[in-house]
Amino acid sequence: MTDQMAGEGRNAPLILVIDDDGVHRSMTCAALDRLGFATVDSSNGADGLRMVKELSPKLVILDVVMPDTDGFSVCTSLRADPLTTHIPVLMVTGLHDIESIDHAFDCGATDFLTKPVNFGLLPYHVKYMLRASETEENLRLVLHKTREASLAKSQFLANMSHELRTPLNAIMGFSEIMYTQAIGPLGEERTQEYAKDIHGSAEHLLQVINDILDVSKVETGKIVLAPVRFDLRETIQKVVRLIGVRASDAGLTIEIQMDDAFPDLMADETRLCQVLINLLSNATKFTPKGGRISITATASEAGSILLAVEDTGVGIAGDQIERALRAFEQIDSGLNRKYEGTGLGLPLARALTELMGGRFSLHSGIGEGTRVTLEFPHENIVADPLDDVPSDAEDNSRKVLSA
Repeated sequence: MTDQMAGEGRNAPLILVIDDDGVHRSMTCAALDRLGFATVDSSNGADGLRMVKELSPKLVILDVVMPDTDGFSVCTSLRADPLTTHIPVLMVTGLHDIESIDHAFDCGATDFLTKPVNFGLLPYHVKYMLRASETEENLRLVLHKTREASLAKSQFLANMSHELRTPLNAIMGFSEIMYTQAIGPLGEERTQEYAKDIHGSAEHLLQVINDILDVSKVETGKIVLAPVRFDLRETIQKVVRLIGVRASDAGLTIEIQMDDAFPDLMADETRLCQVLINLLSNATKFTPKGGRISITATASEAGSILLAVEDTGVGIAGDQIERALRAFEQIDSGLNRKYEGTGLGLPLARALTELMGGRFSLHSGIGEGTRVTLEFPHENIVADPLDDVPSDAEDNSRKVLSA
């Protein structure tokens, strides 16, 4: 180590020079010392690797051709170790052929210089590499903190959702007893209506909490899927019955379009119902009175199943679609004021579809309505009749997948 490590050079970036040529090694260190860098040096690859792990230098200047362990091997080892993988490596060699330069970068070199080196310019070249490395390190730290914050947020939301559901269950239970007058009349009719409103508001709040909890589970990888074989037609009809009253009250019609003979699907039926309910609820919310909503099931030429939910609603601007598919974001403040919601329906529907092995796509335009398509690959399709499947085989088809 040079004397530059003392005094003002004590906090200078530490540079490790690995070169079996003593003269070249000394000239490199001297050129760096003159501009205030702290340098240490090694005469062979094996010792250089040891020093990197002990000293954690900010940059390594590495000769390629060395008798013991060559520079290519040293660089490969540095990139393979998580503790040294981000240290910038400047390879210096007398090899001028393109193949050697390609090999250097394949091994993980940050940059490459050929000899003879311009020692007057070398320190400035090193300064540039250190500046770029510092910027990259700052970006990694920001990304790490962002991921930690996102995980903490998701965990907090999950915990809060569980805490909120307990009192809500009580509110829903007692309000239902009151408006159904299960234990006797309430007295005035409007009191019964108030109890019914309380129950309806609690149901809505519970749905919001459940959506938040599911989004948190998706983000933390805790969604558990239970694939089963089911009749897709029956599932679609069940979902339409659940949304039908709301759509009818809004002056809308819902149509189901699918062939009479349709293969069964192997997926998480409960989650698929959740996806379809979210899509139909969105369509109901954003479609004016007199509009139409359709849910279509078809088999594609590629052998996949396509489920499409289409409406004649207000639509989404093309440049706002990606935003609409991000959790906790809503588009256009004017629409937010007119249509209540958390902005979780579409993001959750896409996340659950993809977890089940499907593809989610959304096409829309202002005033043109919205069409959401779910595509499930042929692996999710069961073509043989259910009666031909032995019960033990059906039991074996039930798997639990952890996202």
